[in-house]
Amino acid sequence: MKMTIVPLIITTALLISACNVPDSYSEITQNTQPTSSISRGGMPIASIPYRTFERALLELTTDVVIAQYVGCSILEIELIEYEFIVIDRVLGNTTDSIFVYDHSNVLTNILLVDSDGEVIGELIDDSEPELLPLSPGSIYLLPLNRISTAYARRMHDDLFWFSSQIVIDLNDIANSTMRFGSLSEHSTGFDFSCNATQEQIIAYVYDLTKNNPPIRGIIRSPYINDIINVSPHVVVIEIGEPRFLASELEHGGGSDIDVATDSYYATVNRVLKGTLQVGDEIEINFFAETVFTGEQHIVAIEPFNPGSIWFNFTSRNSLFRIDQLDEIMEIIETGNDTDDPIEIPSPTPDPTPTIQPGLMFSLNTQDIGDQFRIWTRVGRVNAAIPITYTPPDHDNSVDITVIDQNGNDAMSFVKINWVNDRPQDGMVSYFDIAKTLTVAGVTTTWVKIDFTVTSGGQIVELSLTNN
Repeated sequence: MKMTIVPLIITTALLISACNVPDSYSEITQNTQPTSSISRGGMPIASIPYRTFERALLELTTDVVIAQYVGCSILEIELIEYEFIVIDRVLGNTTDSIFVYDHSNVLTNILLVDSDGEVIGELIDDSEPELLPLSPGSIYLLPLNRISTAYARRMHDDLFWFSSQIVIDLNDIANSTMRFGSLSEHSTGFDFSCNATQEQIIAYVYDLTKNNPPIRGIIRSPYINDIINVSPHVVVIEIGEPRFLASELEHGGGSDIDVATDSYYATVNRVLKGTLQVGDEIEINFFAETVFTGEQHIVAIEPFNPGSIWFNFTSRNSLFRIDQLDEIMEIIETGNDTDDPIEIPSPTPDPTPTIQPGLMFSLNTQDIGDQFRIWTRVGRVNAAIPITYTPPDHDNSVDITVIDQNGNDAMSFVKINWVNDRPQDGMVSYFDIAKTLTVAGVTTTWVKIDFTVTSGGQIVELSLTNN
């Protein structure tokens, strides 16, 4: 049955109904939390705070969307990726297509603890990844937590976590769920068991989240003046001992969301901008194998949390050479914000380098179900590479050839994932090759494909077999 989405009307007047709605949201955080056990058995290895539906909205949610579910993929590190098409935005400004991640039962035997640290229940892993109760084509109200990091593998997509796995089924609101079970059992202010309407639940969620602070986004500009001007801290550091190295971690330190990083202790030798002090000892995440103990660099960084000593890059290009000091100081002193931006000279090595003579690029293939994903790499780091855009076709380039087992052009199976979805910039971070293609009701497939990419005068070829 086709469902019609009722237009979003943001008003608390809609909440006056037979459902139980509190007069004030202050009582939501003061109510006694449920303490019934979720399940039993096994040896707990982790704990997470128990949150009611309302607490999850207040504490975890950066975006709320009404979206149609497309499908999901179980990724190689037991992460589940869900794809949605956004129909309406209740909070935030997402793109039209979003990807939402969930660890599901990856963490086995998780203890649930209340705000006093008391164990109130336990979640048990059933050994197989458990998918969220979503039906392709159905419409859901989704509170989300935005993934905003300079280390994201896919910079041009909007990526999110579910807020406590909350899934509100707008076809059947009473059937809505969250991490701890039915929403009707874990809401302190909305009666999901009554005949609630779409307008009521949408307005209720909006009223709870409308004052949530927006998450700080990463700096996407490729220009040094933008990075320096926007970053809260710019400092000269000396690299100390590593806290951990990606090469020593399982899966090489990367994940299906983030590229591999090395974490180093560092000493602040000079403060160019911000409130850090000379001599401060901090920890910084770097793209894997881009810095080493004893080196000095300039970095544009921000704390992971207010007051934290753990810092992250503010952009993909937050690592600078010492010989760029005068240029950076001039930007800070003049507040360079002209319409003629200064391009970033590539640090060595560059976490998102273009192809340099002697610096080879390569392709790394991942089978993700109904398609192959081919990541681009420069040196030993996942990074975008330059290729020529051939307009007007978004998924075409003279630098790519795709030939099937019969010698025919198979470019129609390929999706080119341009950085920031801007083919005119000519930078690509990965390719998707569909295993089947349906056009006008006719489905075609391929058995073997030879895939060739030319970039920076270098040619890389690989062969794929479709089983």
